[in-house]
Amino acid sequence: MIWVPLSIVAAVTVAAMALLSEYQKHPTVARLFWLRFCSLAALMPVALFIEWPSNPQFYLCMVALSVLICGSDALYYGSAKDHGAGVTTRIEPLSVLMTFVAWCALTPSQIDAYAAKPLVAAGIALCFAAAGYFALRLRHCDVSFAVMKKLAPVIVIMAAVSILGKTAMDAGGKPFDAAVAYIVIQCALMLLFYGGASVVTPQFTGNLKPNRALLASAAIMAVCSVTHIATKNIAYTYVPNPAYVTVIGLTAPLFVAGFYHLAGRADDTDKVAGFGIVITSIILVVLTRF
Repeated sequence: MIWVPLSIVAAVTVAAMALLSEYQKHPTVARLFWLRFCSLAALMPVALFIEWPSNPQFYLCMVALSVLICGSDALYYGSAKDHGAGVTTRIEPLSVLMTFVAWCALTPSQIDAYAAKPLVAAGIALCFAAAGYFALRLRHCDVSFAVMKKLAPVIVIMAAVSILGKTAMDAGGKPFDAAVAYIVIQCALMLLFYGGASVVTPQFTGNLKPNRALLASAAIMAVCSVTHIATKNIAYTYVPNPAYVTVIGLTAPLFVAGFYHLAGRADDTDKVAGFGIVITSIILVVLTRF
């Protein structure tokens, strides 16, 4: 069960990065570019001493995964900056339902296993119905609905990222070495993609030129990012279904809410619907354990 504490650490770092995006209003792509730069610089000395994965599947997954994360990160952290970490982290757990569906499509034997347990199957169906209700309820809150529309691609992408991440780590050999290789390759590729995009489409990416405040923010987020990726992907190697890790990681809204309470920060968005989505996702994973 080592994947449980690892996943909790991953959740805390998700909350921290979303809050940093909300409270430090730097250009999103510039922050992400320098975040990856700081992460890569910090890990390069470690990368010289690891055993790099020999399975080509690891590297193929990393290329696909890095392309997807470039887009999802820009949308996710842009939403946190513009609308707040609370509402953003509460809506993003819809991705766990997408992950569940995608994983069942890839492993049909799980569908048969759930169907053989009528109570579990009924509970899963109710979870999807409840998630649908809470998602529809978000339409009545302008901010929440705007975030849900903005995060719709992220929800789909995160399902693919969860599966690609587990596949990469399963093919990566030793968990620690694979996690370091994972972060180094991802950061290098994302630097390439973001840098290229800033040349080809500067109107979308903005100026990547750093300043002291931006670099400080990026460095703090880099620590959180490296910790998050390492703990999450090591956890993937100890769990049969990536949705389990994803759901615990998506308890980040609880940590954001705790910070808001301590900071006295008001949140007028539809918290009932948002936390309903989070709780529904957690119940879904609990049901699939039976």
